[in-house]
Amino acid sequence: MINILRIILLSLFLRAGGISTNLWVDLSDHTYISYGDSIAAGIGVESNEKYSSLLASNRGLILDDQAEQGINSDDLLLTIQNADPIELAQVELITVSIGSSDIVDTVLPYILECYDIMTFSINVNALIDKLESKIVRDEIQVALDNFQSNYQQIIDILAASNRNVYVVNLYNPFSSIVIYDTSDNLGKINIGLYAEEWIDAANDIISNQDKVRVVDINTAFEVGNDDEKLVNAEFNLIDFSFNYNSYPTKEGQQVICNEVSTQIDYVIEVITDDKDKAMQITIFILGSLALISLVLFDISAFITSKKRIIVNQLRQK
Repeated sequence: MINILRIILLSLFLRAGGISTNLWVDLSDHTYISYGDSIAAGIGVESNEKYSSLLASNRGLILDDQAEQGINSDDLLLTIQNADPIELAQVELITVSIGSSDIVDTVLPYILECYDIMTFSINVNALIDKLESKIVRDEIQVALDNFQSNYQQIIDILAASNRNVYVVNLYNPFSSIVIYDTSDNLGKINIGLYAEEWIDAANDIISNQDKVRVVDINTAFEVGNDDEKLVNAEFNLIDFSFNYNSYPTKEGQQVICNEVSTQIDYVIEVITDDKDKAMQITIFILGSLALISLVLFDISAFITSKKRIIVNQLRQK
């Protein structure tokens, strides 16, 4: 009887040790949904050059591209609300890129109002007055508040169905761009500093939660812009023209792909390590219980044996 119990306990111990081989779902050969705006849709680059296509190709994923040009958080929320939660649960990876249209589309009209496309000149003082006016700043705040409300609902829905959700935060499309007033030399404006305030506010909203993973491309773009052109927007000091195209270049899309992939690998590694540690503790506890049980069985057998000897001795007397 004791030998049978030993075999059962040893079997349970070994089975617990084997659980650690399936700690994370392999992302290869599974569906990947890309949600987002023009950045995710890859405006300005070839279809196979946008970050979702690159990511799918590099990791062996089947891309379900649901990103759309020009949409904002209002549009994406409607799309997510109409999504089938069962289908979302079966997807192995979801990425989200949203918020750029909410913020940039609010500010860009005021920039263009001060820009003369015929002479490629911009009235800097007029632009400063607009960007610092209470009306414009209040409008930007309304856009941020609306984005916060929509974003929270978006991640609540996605996180309720799927644990592999990665949100790409916003980069500053006008980083370090200083625009000079070429019409009458009234001054210059570092439009990147204005944009940084609003981008940082949106990124605080994106990161202020623990339901989905956040991919920080903002930092990557700040560093990467020192080496290569990641965003189309620029101010040309040769002819003083301002290119306000805020979309990533081919190189920018590659950077986003790299950052998402790095975050996925990091999360898998951390979760695997944590589960390995938890499994080691579980195995230790099971092993300890098994050892204690075996000792108790041996003691019980020893006592039973002694009782039989004593009983036999009494009977012989």
